[in-house]
Amino acid sequence: MNQTQLFYHVSQHKRIVISLLVALFLGILLGSYLSVTYLTDHLTLTLPNTHVSAWTLKMYGLILLENAWVFIVIYIGSLSFIGVPLIYFGWLVLGMRIGYTVAICISTFQLRGVGIAFSVLIIDQLILLPLTCCFGVYALLIHRQLFFKHAPAVAAQLSTKLRQYHYRFIVYLIVVALLSVLESSYYTYIYPYIMSVFS
Repeated sequence: MNQTQLFYHVSQHKRIVISLLVALFLGILLGSYLSVTYLTDHLTLTLPNTHVSAWTLKMYGLILLENAWVFIVIYIGSLSFIGVPLIYFGWLVLGMRIGYTVAICISTFQLRGVGIAFSVLIIDQLILLPLTCCFGVYALLIHRQLFFKHAPAVAAQLSTKLRQYHYRFIVYLIVVALLSVLESSYYTYIYPYIMSVFS
């Protein structure tokens, strides 16, 4: 999907995009509130030292799981009867993760925390969030076609659309796997040097 198709896709489904972003924003507010209210007295961050550790498969697996879980939740949700709440719940939890990260960084490091939070979330928010949004829109459309009545012509095309949807899910997971390699390399080799600026 090129940039023109992406903008067309978003403009055609503005209501779905806005509702997903509202769920994300509510999650950010909730995550910020919970971290500031309940966790700041018990949890503080420590800056890592600038020693560069080796890239490990375990670290990659954890980052891959952290990045892929929302796609898996959305995919399962789109194919199940209770899919709409499940998809929005995934977006709410994603927002809580962002809000928690930003709030805990700022509460621990004050103004420096803004730069730390940005360095932690840069790959997630610049690349993975737009991908998640596109996939979430497509998942809600598939769910609507699966579980609501449509004209016979739309129903006849459902098997083709489902095949395309499964294919897109696999492509998104491959992209997430590749981005997770980039992200784990970032945390291993670049992130400690960025953190040294804020220490």
